[in-house]
Amino acid sequence: NTLVQESAGALSGAGLPVSAWQQKTIAGAKSHYLVTPIGIGIYLTNSGNFALLASSERALADALSAFNKPELQLASALSTSSTELLTGIPTLASTYVDFAELATTIESVKGSLAMFTGGSPALEQIEVERMKTLGRLVYAATFADSQLTISGRLESVQ
Repeated sequence: NTLVQESAGALSGAGLPVSAWQQKTIAGAKSHYLVTPIGIGIYLTNSGNFALLASSERALADALSAFNKPELQLASALSTSSTELLTGIPTLASTYVDFAELATTIESVKGSLAMFTGGSPALEQIEVERMKTLGRLVYAATFADSQLTISGRLESVQ
């Protein structure tokens, strides 16, 4: 609940209009969610010691399912070196961005975004197309022996 409250505070503090958090069970886990006025969802739950944040109910359900089915885990889609980056030693935080999926999301909400930009596109279509070719980005932050290490990897996608 504290994470939900802190998330709501951060979104409001950033000036983003948000609705009240709602609750539902997703893949067997009590989850909190909201949908922004521009149609982007924010889904939040925890599984064991992990806090999971996703932009859709399906993505959150997939992440929760992956905890119980290794063949569905994100690591199964990554290269060996990216998997080692995320699983080699315990991380403080991990980040994964699939730029093709991000570009698709931007395309799906660009009409809604236009109302905030005076009708001009928030991102030119050529930039969205370039984003689709960037691949996947993986970052991991670790702390060991009094040293914070941030490592990253950009993978191309065929």
